[in-house]
Amino acid sequence: MKKSQNGITLLALVITIIVLLILASISINMLTGDNSLIQNAVRARELSEIHDEKEQLEIASVQAMGKDKHGNLGKTGLIAQLDKIRSQMPTDVTGDDLLYVEYTNSHRIYEVDTDGNVDYIGDIETAKSVVRIKANPESNTIPQLVQEVTLTISTVMEYSDDEITIHYGWTTDETAEPEQYDSATTTESEKTRKRTVDVSSSKFGSEDNYYLWV
Repeated sequence: MKKSQNGITLLALVITIIVLLILASISINMLTGDNSLIQNAVRARELSEIHDEKEQLEIASVQAMGKDKHGNLGKTGLIAQLDKIRSQMPTDVTGDDLLYVEYTNSHRIYEVDTDGNVDYIGDIETAKSVVRIKANPESNTIPQLVQEVTLTISTVMEYSDDEITIHYGWTTDETAEPEQYDSATTTESEKTRKRTVDVSSSKFGSEDNYYLWV
């Protein structure tokens, strides 16, 4: 009887240890897993900081445009407004028409256009792979059998290659990708954040709405 009680006690102890290990594993996973409390807290803090930086940049943009006699946002005006908060949130502004503002403490980068619109791009490593392509005209509603569009390709980082090749195609369906693409290459030699290239359609067979895929 005594041996049996000892066996039961030992079994209960083993079960207790196993349960405690399982609970400990669950607790550790809750703290350090992909969707853990720590990860969520870090993400929440990051989102809060991004909100504060973007809000400050939007305020500075509005103030800079208000001081411009034409109501435009320029690099000099934006820098002047950002300098007022430089001690708390130092920034570095680059670019021409599109301005890129890097908060030097967080290394997060924002894009600001001439109308004062602010977009968060990401940190410096993310920014290296972000490319903006803007079409001019953005949309041409005049029916033509040949459509010509100028694409402006811009990025936070300066281009290191002399030539950039883009692939483009036209469809009559907004959601269906082209079956084949044509290609066009920029030929500017200077290192710059902006390149342009002209693309045109082949002659369309009939009037319709056409969509340019790049």
